[in-house]
Amino acid sequence: MKHIIVAHSFLFSLFLFGCGISNYDRGQDFLAQGELKAAADYFTAAADENVGQDEAHRELGITYYRGRFFPQAVTHLQIASQTLQDERTALYLGMALENGQQYDQAIAAYERFVDLNDSPEIVYQTQARLVRLRNQHLTQLAENAVQNEAQINLTTIPTNSVAVFYFELLSGRDGLRPLQKALTDLIISDLNKVSALQVIPRLDLQRQLDQMQLQQDSVFNQASQERIGRLLGASKVCTGTIEGLAELDLRLNANVIDSRKVGQIEPASVQQGPEADFFELQKEMVSDILDALGVEATSREKRAIKRQSTRSLPAVIAYGRGLDASDKYDLELAEQHLQLSLKEDPAFQPALDQLNYVRLMAVATNQSLDEIDKLVTDGTKFEKARQRRLNRMNRFLSRQFAPPAAADAPREGDIDPPQNEIQIVITN
Repeated sequence: MKHIIVAHSFLFSLFLFGCGISNYDRGQDFLAQGELKAAADYFTAAADENVGQDEAHRELGITYYRGRFFPQAVTHLQIASQTLQDERTALYLGMALENGQQYDQAIAAYERFVDLNDSPEIVYQTQARLVRLRNQHLTQLAENAVQNEAQINLTTIPTNSVAVFYFELLSGRDGLRPLQKALTDLIISDLNKVSALQVIPRLDLQRQLDQMQLQQDSVFNQASQERIGRLLGASKVCTGTIEGLAELDLRLNANVIDSRKVGQIEPASVQQGPEADFFELQKEMVSDILDALGVEATSREKRAIKRQSTRSLPAVIAYGRGLDASDKYDLELAEQHLQLSLKEDPAFQPALDQLNYVRLMAVATNQSLDEIDKLVTDGTKFEKARQRRLNRMNRFLSRQFAPPAAADAPREGDIDPPQNEIQIVITN
């Protein structure tokens, strides 16, 4: 029995020599096998071609990252990111920048990755990484500020920038000590509602204090507070005291310091009353601080400031303990205090936010970039396999349902087939 197959000569050539494999495809194969040198050579060749240069730069950057050549990885991934807006580029750029301690750019790359990714597990792991990196970035900024302190130009510090220092506990009940940080945090939250102000976040203050390693007796010294304001880029520093009086009364005192002028201090507020009125006292203090800063809040901003995040003083005190423990990276103790705060008031949003922060920090503490790399690589493999299956299905459906006349008709861009035919005779 004989089967006669008629084919055009160009089909016979493909039969003999097979389809050509691109430099990019070869690079992908070698990268998957861990042959980084060969992968880099092929991706370099692919990057010099006119087609798919951006993808080649991305894969070359990933290859350099896997080989721990981080500056080269950053170079090629940044080239790719100019046109590619995909999660793979964003993630590896972030990881390469992080390894190079370029934390600000790494944070931006990770944030792009989170926006692009739809895997809850990968997003959560990356958010934990972001919490860790923001802390490292703040520490880096604090170190740089101290090293470059002599070069600070006071005229460039924004006039509307303000930092709120921790309130000093003067005397009285030691149980009020957690209010030192909690009260500062509440005031910062209220001042943040005024668009005319640039308010320094509390964690920035904490990391600057960590870096300066001040002795206890100099922490609340006015000269130290002025210096911290300059290091943080705040023209004004709000300071104050907490005093526990007899019969469960409180006295809260606030001042405003100009960090650009030595020794200049302006009394801002004195509030006194029962502990039960703590929240009213705190809101009155914020209003007085705004007056001392010379800032007029809008009607909407004033209404926002008056809203209470909680009415439970025990919740605020437990929250202050949680802040202090998390600042010291005692995450287990911080969670305990924050849970107690939420037990007192389950709707206390600052405590909820801080608890989420503490849990993300705990994840980041035991996390490695290799784990995130593996999660994304496994997800990419799954997605590629899924896409290949879809492509095969599409091709099958196209063959099954395309009308014969349409399927056989020439399409735009087709070239005329060769006129010479060859005959292949296969004998069984």
